[in-house]
Amino acid sequence: MDGVSRKGGFYPGAEEQRALTWTARAIFRGEAPDPEAYEDCRMAYWATWVQLFLPLAHNQAGHFVHWPFDGGYMEQPATTMRILRIVQSEYFAYIQEANKVSGSAR
Repeated sequence: MDGVSRKGGFYPGAEEQRALTWTARAIFRGEAPDPEAYEDCRMAYWATWVQLFLPLAHNQAGHFVHWPFDGGYMEQPATTMRILRIVQSEYFAYIQEANKVSGSAR
C-alpha cells in the first residue's frame, strides 16, 4: 500500500520518501547524481519538487514565506504540503550542516 492512503489519495510512501530525501540532499549539497541511482529513484521527478520548494522558502532559515497556491496554509493541497515538508526537513538539515561547517572554519 506504499504511496496510497486509505482514502485513495496519493501520499509519498517509505520508498518515495527515501527517493525524495536522497534527491533533495544531493541537490542541496551540489552533488552530481550517480546515473544508475538517478534512474532507480526517479530523481528528475523529485527534483521538480525540490525546485518548487526553493522559491517558497526563506533561503537562510528554510521556513515557508510563500505558499504554492492561493490561500492560507489550511487551503493548500495536503499531498503537496506533505512533499514540501519532507523537502523542508532536508533543507533544515542542510542549513544546520552548512552552519556547522562554516562555524568550524572560523
